[in-house]
Amino acid sequence: MKFDALVLDAGLRQSLATVRSLGRRGLSVAAAENFSDAPAFSSRWCRRGFVCPAACGTDAYLIILEQLLERVGARVLISSHDGMIALIRRHRARLEKRARIALAKEPAMAIAVNKERTLAVARSLGIRVPRQSHHKLGRDVPAAIKEIGLPAVVNPASHGSGRNNREYGSFPNWLALSMRHAAPWRN
Repeated sequence: MKFDALVLDAGLRQSLATVRSLGRRGLSVAAAENFSDAPAFSSRWCRRGFVCPAACGTDAYLIILEQLLERVGARVLISSHDGMIALIRRHRARLEKRARIALAKEPAMAIAVNKERTLAVARSLGIRVPRQSHHKLGRDVPAAIKEIGLPAVVNPASHGSGRNNREYGSFPNWLALSMRHAAPWRN
């Protein structure tokens, strides 16, 4: 069976919403994830769920994805996960031979995935942006909190290298360290 769209990252809410939205419009939608109980698989609008045995965003996943696209003939490939989007961007030319990719062209993507560049564009358009403090290490959190105050949002400056952004180390560990340092300034 041929599909209008293959939606990756079927375990994410936004992928489920995508499957539903496209399905309601009469499009034939398949979804893929690396575990079998992904929410999008249970949607009445998901005509077929595919479980990929490789880890998300890896070269092994890429090989399986290419085979899957060849097999199902999806016209459009849609992804929601930063790691998958990074993989698609790296191999866009290869994947575009098999399906259209639902991502902006590379110049726009380079801005969209980089917080500093995105905020610079916003400033140039006269859009207000939140106060910021740029730090690469968890031990810098006390200074950042003193600088901008609480509440604060802790994010990597650039999305797209998967769950472990090299610039920050393991994000969950960095966040835990951030919260530990934030405690004295909560009053």
